[in-house]
Amino acid sequence: MPGRPRVVRIRASDAIAEPTRRSIRREAVSYIRKLKIVVHYETHNKLDETMSLFFPDVPTSQIRVKKQLVMRWRRERSKIAAICEAGGGRKTNDRKVGMGATLSVEAERRIVDWMQEEHAAGHVVSAKRLTERAMQAVKEDNLYPECFKASWTWRQSFLRRHGFTPKAQWGQSMQDT
Repeated sequence: MPGRPRVVRIRASDAIAEPTRRSIRREAVSYIRKLKIVVHYETHNKLDETMSLFFPDVPTSQIRVKKQLVMRWRRERSKIAAICEAGGGRKTNDRKVGMGATLSVEAERRIVDWMQEEHAAGHVVSAKRLTERAMQAVKEDNLYPECFKASWTWRQSFLRRHGFTPKAQWGQSMQDT
């Protein structure tokens, strides 16, 4: 009989399970470990031996990637050694000066007090006003304005950190901080 095709429902127990994909997780490597790997490679001059010692559980699809990583660390050996000598060996990422700068605890406290005063007076604190107040705090702390940016993510983190609701249209905080 022509017409609409018949819909056949498959029970969950009858369905064929798809094989789960193994998720590849990114691993942050400290500068101390990077230096150990590079020193071992330079001492023994055998990349396969270095790979089997430091990356024994790496899937075969990732071996080439890890080898390239070791070679890049070898090219950056002087930078890695300098960071370790300066006491930053436990770090996993080297940022330029001023990148990721944050306000001091006192500066954030002043902003929180200001926001609470504004809310008590019934004024709405917009994103623009919060940004302007944060940049004023930067100047008060004698920081370079180029080093700090009151970005959207900073504002959201600030509001969450101090218990304010990010989208509050009336001056209410979730808790007094």
